[in-house]
Amino acid sequence: MIAKTNLILIGFMGTGKTSVGKLCADYLQWQFVDTDLEIEKIAQTTITELFKSHGEIAFRRVESQVLNDVLASSNQVVSTGGGVILSERNRWILKSASKQGSLVILLTAQPNVLWDRVNKGKGRPLLQIQNPKEQIIRLLSQREDFYQEVADLVIDTSDLSLGDVVKRIIECREKKES
Repeated sequence: MIAKTNLILIGFMGTGKTSVGKLCADYLQWQFVDTDLEIEKIAQTTITELFKSHGEIAFRRVESQVLNDVLASSNQVVSTGGGVILSERNRWILKSASKQGSLVILLTAQPNVLWDRVNKGKGRPLLQIQNPKEQIIRLLSQREDFYQEVADLVIDTSDLSLGDVVKRIIECREKKES
């Protein structure tokens, strides 16, 4: 078996996966892959439209295929969707990637920080409801154990700069490799 070395960022929406991922990829001179963008390419529609027209189950099926395909390559920083860990298959894929040499990094943040970060846009299908702040707390509670199950490293981004988060990830990656 050939080891696949990737940095895989998991965590709730608004924790900084995309911003941190791009910076890590630049630093390492690796490819940055956003699984949500890959899903949109395959589905030829937006995540929001995919949810609306086909439902969450169809979305999660495509997400699993994309995750599996992306992680077949190495030297990537992969940003996943916030709910990637809801699928047992995806958790198995993430744990397998970790066993093969990848580092699964859980980015977290306090609910109020998440709300401040995500309430500006409309591209969050799970927050298009009456009380999105309560939804954030509820979803975090539902997902916490799944996130912890697959994470090799946990970083709370609430009070850290993007640079500080990237520095911690790079330091942890270097320790794992030595």
